[in-house]
Amino acid sequence: MSQAVARALVLEAPRHLTGRELPVPALGDDDALIRVAACGLCGTDHEQYTGVLFGGFAFVPGHETVGTVEAIGPRAAQRWGGGRR
Repeated sequence: MSQAVARALVLEAPRHLTGRELPVPALGDDDALIRVAACGLCGTDHEQYTGVLFGGFAFVPGHETVGTVEAIGPRAAQRWGGGRR
């Protein structure tokens, strides 16, 4: 059985985004897996993209995420209402 992968754009250097497939991490008790529908970029993301601010390592920009919960750990489900709609 192959491991699930997610597609992402990785900022490797200023103005250099590379498409990659990254392994989906194992889901912990207090975690959720979100299928991203949209993701916003903040000012810091933009400054790292343009090179005004240098983070020093490759990363996936964006953290204002909207999406659908695909899977949720039991502790997270309890905290967030047990999956009720």
